[in-house]
Amino acid sequence: MNECNNWKKQVLLFFLLWTPIPLYIMLPQFMYSIIYFICTLAMFAVSHVNKKLALKLVVVNVVASVIFIITLILSRRGDYFFTRLFAFVNPDADPNGAGYMYTLVMDILSHAVWFGNRLYKI
Repeated sequence: MNECNNWKKQVLLFFLLWTPIPLYIMLPQFMYSIIYFICTLAMFAVSHVNKKLALKLVVVNVVASVIFIITLILSRRGDYFFTRLFAFVNPDADPNGAGYMYTLVMDILSHAVWFGNRLYKI
């Protein structure tokens, strides 16, 4: 990553990060976009990159995310996005509506047995 000193390679890095985000947001599962964001953040955090380059990339991506969020708020799909986001954050507020799937997944995961076989009860 330290070889990305010219602006063409930095633009390529920018598009590599931001191209999948609108595609993940269009999916019904909001968790995919959160997992993608956390994975890219973790990869950037453990990479050995110049501080100057890292600061440039962080500033450009923060500005792009602010522009993306403002565009999302002002668009007509913003209501749908925020309904999904609030259902993800607090699924108990609307358990029969937008939060139904998240409540169902939490219930399934709470009954799952990660170690061992639950079919053979002792």
